[in-house]
Amino acid sequence: MPRQVLFLLTSQFPYGKGEAFLESEVPYLAEAFDEVIIVTNDMTTADKRPTADNVSVVRLPYSASRLRLKTIIATLWSGHVWEELLRLLFTYRLAPSVARLRTIFGSWRNAKRIARNLRQLLRQRTSSDDAVIAYSYWCDDNALALAMMPSYMRNIKRVSRVHRWDVYLYAHSSRYLPFRSFIAKRLDYIISISNDGADYIRTKWKVGKPANLHVSRLGIGNSSEPVTPTPPPYVVFSCSNLIPVKRVNLIIEALCLIRDITIRWIHIGDGPQGPSLQRLAMQRLGGNIQWRFMGALTNSEVFELYRQHQPCLFLNLSASEGVPVSIMEAISFGVPVIATDVGGNREIVNEQTGNLLEAHPESEQVAEAITQLMRLPPEQCHRLRRTTREFWELNYNAEVNYPGFVRHLKSLMELSAEPRT
Repeated sequence: MPRQVLFLLTSQFPYGKGEAFLESEVPYLAEAFDEVIIVTNDMTTADKRPTADNVSVVRLPYSASRLRLKTIIATLWSGHVWEELLRLLFTYRLAPSVARLRTIFGSWRNAKRIARNLRQLLRQRTSSDDAVIAYSYWCDDNALALAMMPSYMRNIKRVSRVHRWDVYLYAHSSRYLPFRSFIAKRLDYIISISNDGADYIRTKWKVGKPANLHVSRLGIGNSSEPVTPTPPPYVVFSCSNLIPVKRVNLIIEALCLIRDITIRWIHIGDGPQGPSLQRLAMQRLGGNIQWRFMGALTNSEVFELYRQHQPCLFLNLSASEGVPVSIMEAISFGVPVIATDVGGNREIVNEQTGNLLEAHPESEQVAEAITQLMRLPPEQCHRLRRTTREFWELNYNAEVNYPGFVRHLKSLMELSAEPRT
């Protein structure tokens, strides 16, 4: 029986605290495959999260260095680059701005370098008898490199997940993502974490109806008991990077309108807006609103925070989302959610799990939603917590979702493969 090997291409994992959601997925991959080789773009972080014995890590750089004229000229020899330029103009009907051209040339050049490094790595770590899947966790230049692989190694099965920023064109200032058609046509599987993302790919990527597009939800494991908050004060959690698209400032603006309830707000995550948001909280939040920014935490640290503080509510007011793992964590503890109707949020936030607001609510609407939930009668509050936990168990439980995802991957290995060149 051939050895089954999975190459997992990540941005940072298992280093640092980024991509914490992979902590739930990788154990299932390690159990299903003889060997898992994580190819990470993190070249400097020292802290490494533990993995199974059959999981190894290789560091390959993800270059974003400045483009030089000779590189652009060399890239123009590719017919696929010309095809993408024409697609930009006539399919997406977008002007060839400097930012978009830089994206096209830079992505193609970087993906070529990644593909060359992967080719060497595959030859070093596998034999012609091995059954191999190369899986990019993001639909980025790593996925583009995998789409180039047929010219290098013909029997490597290639897969990419898609989440939020790597799906939605509007999530970018240029309103553009490079080589979507090339990737969609060449990979064996494109796996969206949400139905909304899959629908967006079908309608906005303009690649027809790709037969290789599937939906497989993320999930988290949680054997902890649901939280049992005992107010006051009411503990409210939020969790995101501190960047403009997450609209953490809107949480502050909403909380400052609530003056007759004692609330302790805890935010998990960091980012460039951290100092300015803390200044805003100091200026706007009164004595009845205690607050704390916890910074970035690992998955296990987040879970311990839930067990320690027993929150009654989770907030997500982002302007753009896929399906947030932070919301999966909250509902796994039976914590109701208030979130905005963007991306795949409507697939996880509903009357069973909380309150889905319009995509761009005013702070008054958010404050009213928070107040209403906190003032629910005890029996209604208990019922909402129970249905919230049940929704997680049925839809976002790692023990349910990841075995199905692994079956998707393993089915690729059952397909006939040509000998590797």
